[in-house]
Amino acid sequence: MKTLISTFFLVLISVFAQAQPTGYLWPTDASAYLSSTFGETRSAHFHSGLDIKTWGKEGYNVFASKKGQIVRIAISSQGYGRVLYMQHLDGTFTVYAHLQRFIPELQTYIDSVRLINHVFEIDLDVTSKKWTFEQGDIIGFSGSTGVGPPHLHFEIRNENEQAINALLTNLTIEDTIAPKISAVLVIPMSDTTIIEGSKFPRVYYPSKKSNGILNLGIINARGPIAIAINEFDQADDVSNRYASYEFILESDEGIHFYSKHDSFNFDEAETMFIDRIAAYGATRRSYQTLFKDENFDVPFYKQMINNGILKPTKDSVEYIIRVNDIYDNVTELQFQLLESTFENSVEMKDNPDINQWYWRNKWLTKQSLTSINLQSGNFGENWNSKKNQRLAYFSGERLLVSKLYPDRPHTLFSVDNNLKVHFNASTFFDTTSIAIYLSEKDEFQSFSIMPHSTPLRKKYFVEFYLGKNIEPDQNYQIFHFDPFKDRYTHVPGTLIGSTIHAQPEALGEFVVFPDNEAPSIGSVSLKTTDYGANFLEIDVLDELSGINFKQSEIIVNGLRGITEYDFEEDKLIYIHPNYIPNSRDRIEVLVTDNAGNSRSEVFYL
Repeated sequence: MKTLISTFFLVLISVFAQAQPTGYLWPTDASAYLSSTFGETRSAHFHSGLDIKTWGKEGYNVFASKKGQIVRIAISSQGYGRVLYMQHLDGTFTVYAHLQRFIPELQTYIDSVRLINHVFEIDLDVTSKKWTFEQGDIIGFSGSTGVGPPHLHFEIRNENEQAINALLTNLTIEDTIAPKISAVLVIPMSDTTIIEGSKFPRVYYPSKKSNGILNLGIINARGPIAIAINEFDQADDVSNRYASYEFILESDEGIHFYSKHDSFNFDEAETMFIDRIAAYGATRRSYQTLFKDENFDVPFYKQMINNGILKPTKDSVEYIIRVNDIYDNVTELQFQLLESTFENSVEMKDNPDINQWYWRNKWLTKQSLTSINLQSGNFGENWNSKKNQRLAYFSGERLLVSKLYPDRPHTLFSVDNNLKVHFNASTFFDTTSIAIYLSEKDEFQSFSIMPHSTPLRKKYFVEFYLGKNIEPDQNYQIFHFDPFKDRYTHVPGTLIGSTIHAQPEALGEFVVFPDNEAPSIGSVSLKTTDYGANFLEIDVLDELSGINFKQSEIIVNGLRGITEYDFEEDKLIYIHPNYIPNSRDRIEVLVTDNAGNSRSEVFYL
C-alpha cells in the first residue's frame, strides 16, 4: 500500500511541477502529510516550518522546491542536524533540515572540510560554489539528524529571511477537520483577582451544545482576568496534532484578541515564552494565550482591546472564542463572565512547599485567598534598598526577594554572601521579582532562584562558594534539578578555588555534587548504509554530566575520522570517506564527559 501511495505521489509531484512552474514544489516524495506545522511551540522558540512525515523511515528524496542556488550548508549535533539553505531568483529562501545526507557532490565537499580539523559540527557559506539546481532536482535525502524521529523539516523564508507559513503559498494538505478546544485556563491578572473563590488560576472544560458550539457556562470572577486555551488542530488521514492558525476572542464590545500564525522574524522566536504558557503546577507550555501579558510584542498578534485583559462586570457579558485552521475549518466556544463577591469563600490550608505556590512576576499566591505583592515593599523587612531586596521568611526559608527591571543589569547576593547571581540587561521580558535562597538536597549544597517558570531571554551568571570544607580531588559540578521529572541536568561550569562559576539557561533549583566517574564504553558495531557507506557505532553512556563529543575521538587503523554523536541513542559514530573495513581493524576510542572525565579503550573488529 505504501508503495502504491509513493508511486502515485511521485506522479502527482511531476504533474504539479509542470502545472505550476512558478510555484513551490512539495519538497519530498515521502508523503503529503505533516507531523508538525508552522508556529508551534518548541523548547525555546516558535517552529519555523513544516515537518513532513516520512513514516519512521529515512532516505526519501528531497527536491529543490524552486530553482535556486545552495548558499549555506550546516551540520549540527542537535537542532537542524544536516541542513541545506537555498536562495531563489526572487531573493527568497527554502530550508531543508534533518537530512540523512546530501547528494554526493555536496556531501563530499562538506566532509572534506570537516576532515581538516576532524569536526562534527560545521556551518559554511557556499555561495561562491555556485551550486545551482532546477525545481525538482534531488538535493538530499530525508533523515533524523539533529532531532528525531525521521521527518523532513521544510521552511520558506522571504528575502529578509523572515519565516513564512508555507501553507500560505500554493503548497497544500488535505484538511477538512476543525480545531479542537479541550480546556480553558482562566488566569488572575492582579494580586486581588479572585476566580470562583480562589486566587489561583482555574481550568474549565467545555461541553458541546446541540448547535455544535462549545460552552463553558458562567465564569464567576472579581478583578481582571485573562484567557488561555488548550487547543489543537488535525488534518485528514493522520492522527498528529498541530497548532491552529487563527485565534479570536470577541464580544459585543469588539475583538479583544486576534492572533494569526503567518510569519515571524527569527529574533522574535523567543516570544514563544509569552505566547504559550503552562497551567499552574505544570511545566509543559500547552496553553495558547489570548492576551498580551508582557511588554514584548508577539509577531502573530494583530489586534486587541486592553491587551486582551477582561474585567468582569455586575451584568453578565457573553464572549466567543473562535479558532480557525488555515483552511477556514472553525471551532467556536462561548462563555459568560460575571462579577461575583465570593462572600462565603473559605481559606485553604497553607501549602508549605514554596515550589507549589503560584508565582507571578509581581506577586505570589500561597493560599487560596492569600497573595503577597512582591513589588509593594509591604512584606518582610528591608535588606538592601539599592538593590530593591527584601528579606522574607516563607515556610521556614529565608528568601531574598528582588525587584528587577529588564532594561538594566542586576547583581544579587544571598543572605550569607555565598551565592552571587548576575543578570545582564535584557535577560527578562518584563519587570519581575526574583527570590533566592540556599538549602541542602540529599546532603548536597543547593540553591534556588525563583520563580522557576519565569522565561529568560539569555543566560545569566552564578558564582557559588562551596565553603572551606569541600573535599579535595572532587570534581564538583552544578546540576539543575527538575522536580516534575525528578531529573538532574548538567550546567557547564568551572571550579575556581572553592567557588563554582556557571551560566544557567533557566531559573530553578540547583544542586552541587561531584562527578568523578568517566563515561562507560560499550560495544562497537560495523554498519553499512543502504547507499554503500561504511561507519562504526560505539555505545557510550554518562548518566551525570553527559558526553562531550567535541573532546572525544575515534581512530581506526591509525586514521582519525569525524566523530559524530547521537544524543538520542547514546552512540559515538566514526565517519571517514575512505574507510573500508579490513579483516581485523584496530579501533581506538577516547570518550570524555562534560565534567572532563575521560576513558579510552582499544577494540579489534
